[in-house]
Amino acid sequence: MASTGRPRTQAPLTLAFVWRVLRLVWNTDPPGTLLAAVLLVVGACIPTGLLWASKGVVDGVAAGIARPSEENLYRVLGWIGLMALLAISRELFQALAEYVNDGLGRKVEAQATLSVLAKAASLDLAHFDTPHFYDQLEKATREVGFRPMVLYRETLRGMQSLATLVAQGVLVVGLFPAALAIVLLACIPEMRFQFRGVARKFGLMDMRSPSGRRLAYYQGILTDGTLAKEMRVFGVAPWLLEHMRERLKTFLTEDRALASQNARLGLGGRVLSRVAYYGAYGALALEALGGRMSLGTLTMGVAALQTLQIHLSSVLMSLSSAFEHNLFLSRYFEFLRLQPTLQDRAPRVPLPRDIHHEVELRQVGFRYPGAEQPTLHDINLRLRPGEVVSIVGENGSGKTTLVKLLARLYDPSEGVMTLNGTDLRQFDPDEYRSLVSVVWQDFARFELTLRDNVLLGNEARADQLEAALHAAGLDDVVAGLPHGVNTMLGRAFEDGVQLSSGQWQRIAVARAFVRAAPLLILDEPSSALDARQEHDLFHRLRELGRGRAVVFITHRLSSTRVADRIVVLDKGRIVEQGDHESLLRAEGTYARLFRLQASPYVDDLEPRETPAEPMLRTLG
Repeated sequence: MASTGRPRTQAPLTLAFVWRVLRLVWNTDPPGTLLAAVLLVVGACIPTGLLWASKGVVDGVAAGIARPSEENLYRVLGWIGLMALLAISRELFQALAEYVNDGLGRKVEAQATLSVLAKAASLDLAHFDTPHFYDQLEKATREVGFRPMVLYRETLRGMQSLATLVAQGVLVVGLFPAALAIVLLACIPEMRFQFRGVARKFGLMDMRSPSGRRLAYYQGILTDGTLAKEMRVFGVAPWLLEHMRERLKTFLTEDRALASQNARLGLGGRVLSRVAYYGAYGALALEALGGRMSLGTLTMGVAALQTLQIHLSSVLMSLSSAFEHNLFLSRYFEFLRLQPTLQDRAPRVPLPRDIHHEVELRQVGFRYPGAEQPTLHDINLRLRPGEVVSIVGENGSGKTTLVKLLARLYDPSEGVMTLNGTDLRQFDPDEYRSLVSVVWQDFARFELTLRDNVLLGNEARADQLEAALHAAGLDDVVAGLPHGVNTMLGRAFEDGVQLSSGQWQRIAVARAFVRAAPLLILDEPSSALDARQEHDLFHRLRELGRGRAVVFITHRLSSTRVADRIVVLDKGRIVEQGDHESLLRAEGTYARLFRLQASPYVDDLEPRETPAEPMLRTLG
């Protein structure tokens, strides 16, 4: 599948941008950055010293040939000794610079990577609902691993080459100014060709980001152990590999076309630059033949011109590289500028210090970003401390969306949510979430130790770990693990123990219990539990709900009997509220759903064909 669209080459190279990257390096390690700069300055001076020393050697030899003397011999040996000292110093400084830059580079890469991860962790769920965000995240993480330090090194290398270039340029200007002008003017086309090639590369990479993400997704499917069973039963691998081959083939075709175009343009620039160099070389030779400079001066001039050419090429390469890294790192800085979408209302207020916390929703509606229709309409609900509330409804009725609002992962599109009468938007989102504990339907399975799975770094609650495990019915699981709560779970790491889905779900329940938050929410907490485990869990809710509001979502309506209040959702609206008995007597949506679930276990109910059964027979 070929990439489409026009390449975008935003974020031109600017000193402000380069300064931003240098500031990132400085903030990571100020002493290391300063030492690298000192080594840069010293390293830039050594080549010029070598040229002056070589001039002294040549002039000394010429003088010795004309008038042999012991003094000329010692002078030549002195210049040679200085050259040797400078050459050794250059090697020492180069080795030290490599050591310093390598250590600094690792620190910068770690700091930049952590900044991307911290930014991603600070963003709310609305960002994760759009493909554009994943493109931004992929671009930021792809480039941040190495480009900041490479740009820093290229900047240092370019500055070093520029310093040497200036020093050599002064020498050449003193000998023959036209030679310098010829070499400098000839580099302009080469620089333009390099910049255009970099811009095309950036445009291509930026444009193919969605395809690259899909390729990485396919690779993840092929290597994910949790998907291995379905991959093999359904024979998915050949189909996915063929998709990957097609995309890789397209990428290779695009890369070859880009490389060919850049090679053709770059060749012309390099040829022009070499012609200019040898033209300047010839001009210096003519000056010497005309008797207007000594042999030593000619030698120094030729060496200076050669060094000038080398460092001019180095400066051009550094500029081109800096331009490239600037373009790619612009995506990193764009990502760091992302802001949460949750709305704050100034001034923020501290969380209430009340022992009891009451959450209320008034006329709340919600529409997901980019969705045409709202998911929730006119929700009015009050959650009181000490009350167990069950939320029921068919798939797609908005139950999990309501939980996300209660956890303030989203703000409502309409209406208001309050905590003890204060609009939730006046509280810091993280502070409010400290009052909420949730067992999600698609709960996380962290391949860490059992202890870390439950506490997740909350060591302040470590004394409640055993009680939380017991409340979640995990005593038998802990007893069977080789290292108890310190046993590694999952197969990703050595000595890991794999658990059943039901055991993983009970760990998620324990994770919610150990937090002891005033609002406890359980979204299908028994979907992977057997009948006995489900019965035990729901009958513990009454005890766990003392002093806190408990909300649980379940499709198994037999479990709702433990609730003080049942809230029935239908197509995003609350259509009924009450306890189990009153809702059955009302003969509404709840009664219909309850009897539908009970019908397989009641002998006197006539079995009826469901709308799906004719289609199922055709599949059979």
